[in-house]
Amino acid sequence: VNKWLSGKGAPNAELTLRAGVTSVRDLGGEEGVDLWLRARITTGGLPGPRMQCAGSQIGADGPVGGPAGAKASVDAHAEAGFDVIKLFATGGAHDPIPLMTAQEIAAATDEAHARDLRVAVHAITADGIARSIAARVDSIEHAHELTAEQATEMAAAGITLVPTLYILRYYVEDADNLGFTAEHTADLQRLVDTLVVPFERRFPAILATRVKVAMGSDSFMALHGKNAHELSYLVKSGMTPDQALR
Repeated sequence: VNKWLSGKGAPNAELTLRAGVTSVRDLGGEEGVDLWLRARITTGGLPGPRMQCAGSQIGADGPVGGPAGAKASVDAHAEAGFDVIKLFATGGAHDPIPLMTAQEIAAATDEAHARDLRVAVHAITADGIARSIAARVDSIEHAHELTAEQATEMAAAGITLVPTLYILRYYVEDADNLGFTAEHTADLQRLVDTLVVPFERRFPAILATRVKVAMGSDSFMALHGKNAHELSYLVKSGMTPDQALR
């Protein structure tokens, strides 16, 4: 295990637990650090939340090689002992290009489900969300362009929404400490204004569909320990405190 990464991961796990978060999905681990942390926390060797680990993110770093390649990637993750599969249907908020086809997402999801693993999909655009819904994944992360109609489909299919309303705001708030330039910070604020705020305006209609919503912080960099800030934005967007805490 990479000593530098494990040295960062252990204090981040403790910060997360001290913030009141007792269970997490780590949806992007590197070099086995997530499995190392999971094992140490499970045996009581380190303080931290219960962890479900995804390992490397499928589709984030280049073509997966069609449905067969997507299936093979899931098989490799399953054999390595991961708990959940993380797919990238689109790029990030800055450049949300399609990254995995509907057929690739479906093949990966079918294989994961056959192995009793859940599938979380990063999707920003309405098209990426639609491809994920069609594949009957287990959760859709971010989903900034989600419509109420799509939320209705998600509710019917039992797909959980993880909206991550705070992460881009955090980047703006902590820009100086993170070393972001003024130009990059302005770009991030633009994304908050053009993607996140409109999403929040649609949130009451989305909640009315009774789609299941989970809190996800998308924590990395220095956000660990501030994970629960996400709850306040869920409430500001229309959930009751009790709903947000569930």
